[in-house]
Amino acid sequence: MSKKRDKLIRDLRDREYIPRDRDWYIRIATAQAQTLAQIEDPEAIPVEVLEVVIEIQKKLKEILKKEKIWELYKDVILALDKVTQALDKVNPLFKYASYLFSLTEEADLLSLITLGGKLYPGEDPDRCLFRPTTDAQQLAQQIKKMITKPGELQVSVGFDTGKGKHRDRAKFISLAFFIISQDLDRFQALKQRPTRDPNASFGLVIRGINVDSLSPLNFGGCRLDYIFQVSDNIDQQKLAYLLSLFQYLNLGLLLTVSYRSFPEEDIQHLSHPSSKQLGIIQCYEEFERELVNILRKYDSFKDPEGIYHIPGQEALNEARTEALTNYLLEQCLWPDKQWVVDLGKEDDCWDKLLPYLRAVEAMILHREAEENEIPLGDRFIEEVHRLVFDKATDIKFILEGKLKPKSLGPE
Repeated sequence: MSKKRDKLIRDLRDREYIPRDRDWYIRIATAQAQTLAQIEDPEAIPVEVLEVVIEIQKKLKEILKKEKIWELYKDVILALDKVTQALDKVNPLFKYASYLFSLTEEADLLSLITLGGKLYPGEDPDRCLFRPTTDAQQLAQQIKKMITKPGELQVSVGFDTGKGKHRDRAKFISLAFFIISQDLDRFQALKQRPTRDPNASFGLVIRGINVDSLSPLNFGGCRLDYIFQVSDNIDQQKLAYLLSLFQYLNLGLLLTVSYRSFPEEDIQHLSHPSSKQLGIIQCYEEFERELVNILRKYDSFKDPEGIYHIPGQEALNEARTEALTNYLLEQCLWPDKQWVVDLGKEDDCWDKLLPYLRAVEAMILHREAEENEIPLGDRFIEEVHRLVFDKATDIKFILEGKLKPKSLGPE
């Protein structure tokens, strides 16, 4: 932290904020605006300080509105706008936590996970955009109508995981759906340079910019785009089923990163999560741990000679064999691998991640099996699929009150 920033934050924290009259609120809000404007990284402001800033901003707006004196205090309104602009730069996870953990047990949490879509992203002539919705069935119906060939499907959620320790936590969902969305009869290998929109980044999780405001948690610049493979013969019911599982797991991700991003002493400044929310967080963290366990389990079964070599893909066949020989399946999830890439940012993250994902492709392509035995690759896909289904269903049942939430353990 810079000494200047430390001093500015102390200024915000140490002022004597004892509620008084309208003029006091005007003076304090104006001073807050001036201080916040000087802090280059508002995400570093402690939670308890932000709570004070937001409370005073809210109270002053109520006073001015009640007394109908907006026109007399245009400079104050300008100052309040500056406070709002500064708060918009704050780590989105603080805003998510502030909202989520003030909700009642009866709140419709799933509706907070908005889903958007783009079929055949890039400059493909069949490229098609789908407006965001909270209904997985509706999105599946729209997508199915436009599928004409195998290719990529981009599914967006209207939240972000921040730039701190949870930055790449979407990687668990991304990897699981990369595995279970594969059609082995029309296997689609990952490309070194996938087709993307102009200035878009390469990767399986891309941070988006434009966000339609369908829920209180939708903020500009806070969007995650997941890239999946989609087959032309997928039916609408299966697509809706996969998108529904995806939506439930992303609810788990949102609650988890919102809760785990702050120390316990900071969480105390927010309303405490409900028992349902804590149970969903527990389910989601079990999903992450058990996915890693599956990858470790199948590491002991892998056989480079058992990989099916796809005709016409000699270089990729060799790359998959080499990857399975040299890497553990879980290595693609290790902390040094960056999954979430910023839109339009040129970097080598995809080039560094891709070789490790080739090992996962190789496991999927284990096709050799004795008579009446299920190929290893099929068993691998099925076990990941069952995990995704079980944890998404647990989250669904917790929301519906059909499953008693577990107590949340340490991370």
